[in-house]
Amino acid sequence: MNSQDPIGISVVIPLYNKAETVVRAIDSVLAQRQVAAELIVVDDGSSDRSLAISQGYGDRIRLIRQANRGPSAARNRGVKEARFPWVSFLDADDEYLPGCLAHHAACLSARPDVRATMVSFCFIDRCGNTKNEVLTARIGQSSADAEILFVEDFRSALVINVHIGAVCVSRDLFLAIGGFDEQLVSWEITDFLVRLVRHTGTIAVSSHIRLLSYDTPDSQSTKTHRKIPYVTRVTSRLLDEMESIPENEQKPLLAQMKSFLYTLWELGALGEFHRLVGRAHGYFRLHELDDRFTRLGLLPLPALRALHGLRGIKQRLLS
Repeated sequence: MNSQDPIGISVVIPLYNKAETVVRAIDSVLAQRQVAAELIVVDDGSSDRSLAISQGYGDRIRLIRQANRGPSAARNRGVKEARFPWVSFLDADDEYLPGCLAHHAACLSARPDVRATMVSFCFIDRCGNTKNEVLTARIGQSSADAEILFVEDFRSALVINVHIGAVCVSRDLFLAIGGFDEQLVSWEITDFLVRLVRHTGTIAVSSHIRLLSYDTPDSQSTKTHRKIPYVTRVTSRLLDEMESIPENEQKPLLAQMKSFLYTLWELGALGEFHRLVGRAHGYFRLHELDDRFTRLGLLPLPALRALHGLRGIKQRLLS
């Protein structure tokens, strides 16, 4: 195969200070067989040994260096540099299982209208406990009935808590939907998947576990997932998409949005909280998610500030 082969896949690893795990990730890609592939590692300004470790692979990988701009920018840079028409992703603390890329290729070959594929994955927590996430089961189909499902409409189950390493997508489609939002360091995957699932047309979803995803305490997303700018931006962008999402698939996304609003309230980002609840409240009422908390956000901002101040006083008295 060459770079013009329709099933050639470019794998992009964004890398930032993952010296302890990057070998595992890189080796899992290099071990893939039966499909033409290239591995692009985008070092995003690492300050540990990550860059030196990657350089040790020589020409077996394509190594790109840039100043630290976050995982979204690193992934976008990798896709821009990709030589193949299909792109897949792997975080530097995760790993592909054998046959992952070949399975993506088989899914892509199954139907000519498939423009993205998703494999199932296993989540491994910090204690070593495992949980299989079988994506076909999420959308109501057991693996005994079908190993691959072809999904032609929006499914929120393919957005929420789906790891980016499970995804392979047409490079042209990736660029057409704008790639990852470079202003998001956390929640960028949720934002990207909403747009991907909404615009793809047909996604091949596999019941096969082909990715191991590890919970790592020092990841950028773990450190930044409660940062006000990122929580505010992803909530606003979800609301921008909501009108185009089928009504019967809105509720799970709104439940996720509600957790973002709780974060803003807890952190005292009252202006952002007030504005976003105002935008979302109609959807909450439609789906019977309206409660005392969501109605709280409809109060005038001075009243919100007073209530939040009283909450802080109560917490200090009880601590």
